[in-house]
Amino acid sequence: MHLTMQNLARFMETLLRDIRFGFRQLMKQRGFAALAITSMALGIGANTSIFSLVDTALLRPLAVKEPSQLVELYGTLHNGAEWSLQSYPNYKDYRDRNTVFSGLFVYRLVVSSLTVNNSSQRVWGYLVSGNYFDVLGVKPMLGRSFLPEEDQTPDSHPVAVISYNCWQRRFGGDPAVVGRTFELNSRPFVIIGVAPKGFVGTEVAYDPEMFVPVMMAKTIEPGSRWIDKRDSNNLFTVGRLKPGVSFAQAKAALETLTAKLAQDYPENVGRGIRLGKPGLFIPDIANSVFAFTGVLAGVGALVILLACVNLANLLLARATERRREIAVRLAVGASQQRLVRQLLTESLLISLSGGASGVFLAAAINSAVRGIRLPSDVTLLFDLRTDWRVLTFALFLSIATGVLFSLIPALQSSKPQLVPALKDESSMGGFRRSRLRNLLVVAQVSLSLVLLISAGLIVRSLQAAQKMRPGFNPENAVAISFDVSLQGYDEQRGRAFQKQVLERAQALPQIENAALTDYLPLGLNYNNSTIYIEGTEFKGASSLGIAIPIESSPGYFDVMGIPLRGRDFRDDENKKEPL
Repeated sequence: MHLTMQNLARFMETLLRDIRFGFRQLMKQRGFAALAITSMALGIGANTSIFSLVDTALLRPLAVKEPSQLVELYGTLHNGAEWSLQSYPNYKDYRDRNTVFSGLFVYRLVVSSLTVNNSSQRVWGYLVSGNYFDVLGVKPMLGRSFLPEEDQTPDSHPVAVISYNCWQRRFGGDPAVVGRTFELNSRPFVIIGVAPKGFVGTEVAYDPEMFVPVMMAKTIEPGSRWIDKRDSNNLFTVGRLKPGVSFAQAKAALETLTAKLAQDYPENVGRGIRLGKPGLFIPDIANSVFAFTGVLAGVGALVILLACVNLANLLLARATERRREIAVRLAVGASQQRLVRQLLTESLLISLSGGASGVFLAAAINSAVRGIRLPSDVTLLFDLRTDWRVLTFALFLSIATGVLFSLIPALQSSKPQLVPALKDESSMGGFRRSRLRNLLVVAQVSLSLVLLISAGLIVRSLQAAQKMRPGFNPENAVAISFDVSLQGYDEQRGRAFQKQVLERAQALPQIENAALTDYLPLGLNYNNSTIYIEGTEFKGASSLGIAIPIESSPGYFDVMGIPLRGRDFRDDENKKEPL
């Protein structure tokens, strides 16, 4: 044991001497050091930033208790060909009749008109079932979560839990905010709690400002009637597995329960179940995320490989200048192993310095990405962080590249022909180094060419995407949004206000034409309606299709540049039919 400690002490002493000597060598050639460190910083910084994106979208656990035990439930139609969300009646059956979940909750992204200090703004939040926070294992940092009775009777308990960001942004971080009243859609609500910092729910892309019981749906979404409709399909459903229950067991049990529900309710005939992990909002987006991150990872791999080849080339060129020094050290008794270790230490100093610089570069990139505000009504979250997983990745990448791509130059440099090297003459060793250097230059040029071609293809793809016709003409199109129902307008006042807005917009000299619509193409909408062909036999969900109904005023197709066969609506057709 004593001998082992002595060996360790000698090793650490030698390592410290190598580090000091390597640092002095780099300080003597600051131009070389700056170029090598900058090259590594760019490669490691780009890859660290890409890994931050992968970590945020795919790896970082949700800020809840045991997120690995959460399972999201989707419905399927047409033998699994289409996915859908769940209805509230179906949710209640799954909640009360399942044997595999310790808890099951629903949520729905909604927009409301928030009035604080006589100032009204549109905010996005979640309608949630009363057990939302309990199932997630999340306790508010102030106040409390929902009570069971606040989720049982419709429109009877106007309470809300606000997010940490909402608390800071709209209430100034007031520690006495619990119990304070504010208005949602012109109705007073009481704040009962503040969610903990960093909690945004079970989705990684959104930043909800508040959580309201789903039983308040009629206030939050005036005129909505989906809460009692079994075919509404507009709620996300998440459950927590019981201890010892596997994903496969849960899937089998829920498939059996889904079949029983189809026997009990005609609307559920032909309906299936699909399970997934929460975090990516909808299941079909997962493949797109994987593909996108895969492309970024491929580009990042080319960048770091190019940086490493560049480092190896620089080290080999530097070794040529140090032939005499290395030959002298060999002549006075230094071993080849000792020289290789010294040269590797110098290379690791470069790669670790480049890694540290790369982390700062990645942090700057992540900060810039977090500051992006897309032209979307929904508050999107780009929460790229430089956390311990990202730092571990950067450290591993720095050490791996420093060792792997400096080993060959170190081995080549430690085997000079002594007599020619001492006389500072060329030798066959120099020829071998030149051949290796030529190979590295060829690799460097090849990788640069591949990287340029890849970047060019990405740019061309983006240009093609911008020129792609999405079914309408987006050129010079602008949109404003408002919702009169959120301000408590009845139908008569609302239609009068809409007409006034449309007339004023059409009268502006900068506006060629204008129209009203309740849905913009490519926008967020999961208020699907079920349809079936008239005259066909109703066979439950298997005979239904999914459609997004769009209400628009005359002139909408002309404004959007959508070609028509036939004609547009007339003004006299834009009237409500008597019941």
